[in-house]
Amino acid sequence: MVSKSRIAWAWLAFLVAVDLVFPWGVIGATPRFAGPFLFWVIWTAVAVASMSVLFLRWRE
Repeated sequence: MVSKSRIAWAWLAFLVAVDLVFPWGVIGATPRFAGPFLFWVIWTAVAVASMSVLFLRWRE
């Protein structure tokens, strides 16, 4: 069974990878500002929600 800390680290690594690859690799050639702006708004909401869940479940 995979530990919860490994799942959390994998999720954080996934968020960082999406943050680096998606804006410049996928929507970087979009001539309009709306696509990247919408991505950043959604990505920020997902990242904040993820950190909230991780910190609320944090046990020493």
